[in-house]
Amino acid sequence: MPWPSAICRYPRWVASCWPTTWPPGAALRRIRGHLPEDTVVVEVASMSELGWLGMTCPHGRLHLNTDSFYLELLAYGTDRPAEPGEPAELYATSIGDQLSPHIRYRTGDGYVLLDGDCPCGHRFPRAVHHGRCRDYLTAGGAVVLTPRTLDELAGPAAWLAFYKLTHHDTGPLLLRYIPVPGADHAGPGRRLAAAIRERTGREVTATAVGHIESERSGKLFGCVREAR
Repeated sequence: MPWPSAICRYPRWVASCWPTTWPPGAALRRIRGHLPEDTVVVEVASMSELGWLGMTCPHGRLHLNTDSFYLELLAYGTDRPAEPGEPAELYATSIGDQLSPHIRYRTGDGYVLLDGDCPCGHRFPRAVHHGRCRDYLTAGGAVVLTPRTLDELAGPAAWLAFYKLTHHDTGPLLLRYIPVPGADHAGPGRRLAAAIRERTGREVTATAVGHIESERSGKLFGCVREAR
């Protein structure tokens, strides 16, 4: 399955193949909607340096691969173990990898550990992936917005092909979005900007555009912190 962001890079091509387009995190939800009801869809969290770090169960929860790695979730911006429900960064130590071992590898990816057991019965711990830690938006030392929570604010958004929120340590947030051709996007765009403003306490400038640039890697990210 391709990267959701790679699909979003070609909204007009996608629109010709699917009834609607989607923002990044909605890709799997939309794909599931076009597949037979009994199709098994699994989301995998992986890194080219390490391999697969987690996989979703039939209940849609991401289970971390503690058989292949000793995984540490450290509270965001600290070196202490995170509590369930607390923003954290993942560190990985490979187990039994004699070719290319990793010791406390800082993944740069943010997760939130979930408490309790999963209904699926698997012993692997559950967590929610929130995107790159460097793109988190903070206020008063607390995380107020992550790439995942931003995508949740956007929701299914049938009017939206792709978006990118750019933010600095100070100043207004810049929300650029590519609307679906022919869609009424002005009102939804304002409501999305208002939801971001309410969550972050920062002013938001929203603009409809025809193109959004990718990162140097070729990937598209919906929430990016830029140095100034």
